[in-house]
Amino acid sequence: MKKKLLFITLALIVFGLVGLGVLFSIVKEAPLIKQLLSKSSDSKAVTVAQLGEHASEEDCLVAYKNEVFDITWFISQHAGGLQIVSLCGQQADQFSSQHPGGSFEGPKIQGILKMSKVGTLKTE
Repeated sequence: MKKKLLFITLALIVFGLVGLGVLFSIVKEAPLIKQLLSKSSDSKAVTVAQLGEHASEEDCLVAYKNEVFDITWFISQHAGGLQIVSLCGQQADQFSSQHPGGSFEGPKIQGILKMSKVGTLKTE
């Protein structure tokens, strides 16, 4: 009985470690995770044209106060649903006052933006 219990425990540990390895290899290939793993302290300059190339639910960059954010990961969690996709690829400053939460300056939104910053907007 003890040998069987020990064998089952070891098998669960091995399968768990293998499962974690597979999960990590899948997760680290996700665009946001790759970006976070390779993020340097220097901000990337993003042009308005480049910003416009990231205007979909699957690839969403938004500029706010001359900073650029990849909010792709947040779209599925947005309380307003897919309305946020209309901001993808754009400068969103003018929409801040229209946000139901009052503005983009609230602590929750600022936390999301802080986690999502990928660069600065290069005005041409």
